[in-house]
Amino acid sequence: MRTIDDRLRALGDALLRDSTPITLDEVRQGGAPLLGVPELDDVTPVDVSPSSTSRAPRRWVWLVGAAAAMVGVILTATWATGPDRLVPAPVATEPDRPSGPTSPSTPASAPASTPASTSLPVTSTIPIDRRRPMAIGESVMLGAGDELELGGFVVDVDEPRQGPETADLIEALAAAGEIGRTVVVQVGTNGPVTEDVYRRIAQALVGSEQVVFLTLHADRSWIGANNDIIRSLPAQYPNVSLLDWDELVASGAVSGIAADGIHLATSEAQQSYANAVFTAVGRDDLVRATRVSGLVVTVADDRPTVVDVRDANGLLGSFDLGCPTARTCTIESARVVGDTIWIAITDREGEGTTDDVGSRVVSAVTTSGEIVEHVRISGTTTIVRSAGLGANGILYAYVSDQAADRQLVAIEGGTVTTLATDVSGFLLSEDGRFLAVSFSNPPAGEQPRIEVTDLVDGTTNWFTTEGINAGPGAWSPDGRHLIVNDQWEDGTAWVVDPWSASARPTAAGEFLDGACFVDARTIAHRTWNVGYGQGDAQTGVIRLIDVDGGPPLAELGTDLFGDALGCHPDGSITYLQRPVVEVDLGGGLSQPEPDHDAPVDLVHIEPDGTSTTITSGGLRMI
Repeated sequence: MRTIDDRLRALGDALLRDSTPITLDEVRQGGAPLLGVPELDDVTPVDVSPSSTSRAPRRWVWLVGAAAAMVGVILTATWATGPDRLVPAPVATEPDRPSGPTSPSTPASAPASTPASTSLPVTSTIPIDRRRPMAIGESVMLGAGDELELGGFVVDVDEPRQGPETADLIEALAAAGEIGRTVVVQVGTNGPVTEDVYRRIAQALVGSEQVVFLTLHADRSWIGANNDIIRSLPAQYPNVSLLDWDELVASGAVSGIAADGIHLATSEAQQSYANAVFTAVGRDDLVRATRVSGLVVTVADDRPTVVDVRDANGLLGSFDLGCPTARTCTIESARVVGDTIWIAITDREGEGTTDDVGSRVVSAVTTSGEIVEHVRISGTTTIVRSAGLGANGILYAYVSDQAADRQLVAIEGGTVTTLATDVSGFLLSEDGRFLAVSFSNPPAGEQPRIEVTDLVDGTTNWFTTEGINAGPGAWSPDGRHLIVNDQWEDGTAWVVDPWSASARPTAAGEFLDGACFVDARTIAHRTWNVGYGQGDAQTGVIRLIDVDGGPPLAELGTDLFGDALGCHPDGSITYLQRPVVEVDLGGGLSQPEPDHDAPVDLVHIEPDGTSTTITSGGLRMI
């Protein structure tokens, strides 16, 4: 069996032999086939640089024209982590992923933070310039612990931590040689801190190049005095700078602050906190997009419509995607990532036509209405089924033709590279970091599997599924869990953790088709059963479960035969609901079935369970 790592190694060897990769210009000139389709007539690439897609400026180059950058390993275990990298390795002092166990038996969940310990490790022999950046704090920082770890920080947080305890800890860490060049500190939310204690902390960190103190935001009597002292530190210590968290929150720039006005209640707030820290230490490349709360896309005919479910009348408008005159357009997929919608479109002369098909990938920026076409394939039977931009600035696409030749390709700088064949689909995590690829019906001799690649450090893990038709269903917003459905409706759902390279069935043993994550640990999924014509069809509800199992947390909706489901950071859910009719099957049997001739409702359910029908029509996806 060959994994994506192996294919990239082979590609690198071929590139060394051929000197240069196949480019789109060569394809148009007839120099080489693209995607294994010799009859391809016209392919037009468009810039997919981060500047055109609101991405951070840093671009990790995953595909390059040299085999040395593509060395992979053959994975021999059910789950294995390839030690070689497909991208430049992150700086040793600031790795982008937390360390974790690699045994499949390891639980998938990991603690969000590491509490302060009374015992310290022996003095480190690692030079200061190779030590990881450190974040030390209390309950507020605790909320963003996962996000800071994703940025390569060692996170040491303890919810009730006070000022003197923090000073003791930092002095001990410094004495043990555990402090690196970059340290971020936030302390003082839980009680008054004297100027002497803050100076003890700053003095213990004089050996670090960069020390960032965060101000505090809370309606408590001691906060003002603590902030005054914190704001005075940069004038006294040249290596100290200020991140004014108090001002950020007070200005309304941070969404998702808890009702107490202090803590980080949503994933959006947690990522905002981490982003502020990353910017403060000069690492804008680590900044990740916060989720746009309540934004979904529906499709009716050839027009995707953007709906903001926070407003019952929130039809933001539809986008004209330039369907050619006298040709039938079909939206193959549409996915919201941040404020950008990635859309795969096909057009043909008539319904059901299998040749002379045009296929395009466009992005639509919801805030500006800007539409950018990234690639166009015309005059072939090749169709782009779905596409998305990875965190490395590379556009990934799943393509197939009428002969069922299914490929995963990467598009960068006018070059299209086939990464894998016999692919069943792929799914990028919300921030574009993790790429999950399904090989659910591979060639003889290969096992059905899901491969998960970290596009930042290039490592690939793979998970063997138990049958055909398995595929990635949904990523959690923090990229730590992936739902994989095995064997359609007759199989089980697995929760895959790309960080610890572990996989396990959901404790509830439920099929999670149409699932999405309401938050990092809560899954929403449908429960209806379409039946087999024996009177066994059942309408269903949307059920909320914990990623680790246990009894359902809640059940929402009624008489649901849903076609699509979307989750939002505020805990609300949007779904498409078809009207239900009772069908007489004869022989005394009847069952409820969806009415496929009736308009489909777009329904929004608030966290408290109240629901609103936003719009109706010929909708077919979210």
